[in-house]
Amino acid sequence: SDVCSSDLLALEGGAGVKLDAYWQFEGTLECTTAMHVGDGASTQLGFENGNKTINAEVQTVAQTVDGNARIPGTALKGVLRRACASSGELKEQLFGKMESGKMESGGFAQFLDANSDAGVQLNKDHILRRTAIDDIRGTAKSHQLFAIQMVPRGTRFNVRIRGKSYDSDGWKKQAGLLNDALSRFSGGGLQFGASDGNEKGKCEWTLGAVRVMDAGEITSWLKNPLPIDIALGGLPDRKREIVSSKDGTLSAKRRSVNIELNFSGSLFLVNDASKARKKGDPIGVGHSYVARRADGKLLLPAESMRGVLSHQAARIARTRGKSGERVEVRRGANEELPDDIGCVTRLFGGPGWRSVLD
Repeated sequence: SDVCSSDLLALEGGAGVKLDAYWQFEGTLECTTAMHVGDGASTQLGFENGNKTINAEVQTVAQTVDGNARIPGTALKGVLRRACASSGELKEQLFGKMESGKMESGGFAQFLDANSDAGVQLNKDHILRRTAIDDIRGTAKSHQLFAIQMVPRGTRFNVRIRGKSYDSDGWKKQAGLLNDALSRFSGGGLQFGASDGNEKGKCEWTLGAVRVMDAGEITSWLKNPLPIDIALGGLPDRKREIVSSKDGTLSAKRRSVNIELNFSGSLFLVNDASKARKKGDPIGVGHSYVARRADGKLLLPAESMRGVLSHQAARIARTRGKSGERVEVRRGANEELPDDIGCVTRLFGGPGWRSVLD
C-alpha cells in the first residue's frame, strides 16, 4: 500500500492531523515531436558508410523491462516543479520544501513512471546523429560524432500522479495546479529530455480522470484492502471538481520571434544522413540527399540553425574581448548563478545551464 502507517494512525485519531483524501491524477502525454529521455546507458549500432560499416555508440532512451518507452517519475516531477515558479504553500505541499538548495521536507505527491502504450523498437530510423562544431574553423570536430535514440512522434505515455490531502477538499487545488502545469505542454511551454531547445520533446497533454478516495472510502478500503491500483481505478472520475490555479504560480510563457530566410541565388545542402549511399549501391547513386520532412517538404533542422547562430555568436564575442566558449555552469548553495557565465553560454546553453533559446 502507498498509504503509510502515519496516515493510518491519523485516520484512527492517533495523530494530530487527519488525512482528508488520497487521490490519483490520470492522463496522457502524446509526443508531437521526437523525444529523448535517457537512461544513462548506451549501445553499439552499425551504420553503413560507403563500403564499410562503422560502429557508433548510441545513447538509449529509458525503457521498461518489456520494451516500452518510459518517462521516469523523477523527470516528470522535475519538469512540473520548474513550471510552478513560485514557492507558495500549494507548491510545497506537492513537491516538498527546498532550503539552501537541499530538500527540507518531502511533498504529498507521488510521481509514478509514465510508460508508453506499445513497445519501442530500437532501429536506425529513430536515431538522431549529431556532431560538435569547431568554433574557429566552423567544421566538424574530429571524434565528436554522437548519436541518441529517439522515441518517435505519436508515442503516447500514460501519466499517473498520486497525492495526499490533509485539508478539506485540498485535493481539488492540488490536482488543479498539476493540470494547469501539464497543460503547458500543449502550448509548447514545457518539453522533455535532451535537445528540448531544438524542437524535441514536445507533447500534447490530455486529462483523463481524477480518482479520489476520501476519508470515508479509505475507512471502507481498510476493511477490505485491495491493491491500491485496483482500489483507486474503480473510483468515479471527479475531474470536474478540480480548481484551476489562478494565483500566478505558473511561470510566464516564452516569447517568440519570426525570422524569414531567403536563399534565392544560393545553393546549399543540409544532408539527410539516414539516406546516404549504402554498402553495395552501384557507383553513380547519390551519396547525399537533402533533408526533408515526412510530407516531402524541405527541412532546415533546428540543430543546424542553432549551430550556425552559436558559431557566429562565438566569433562576435571574441572580437569584443569576451569568451566564445560554452562552459559548465555550477550553481551555488542557494541555487544562485555565478556572476558571469559568459554571453555565449547564457544564450546557447552549456553543461548545467539550459539554453534560453528554442
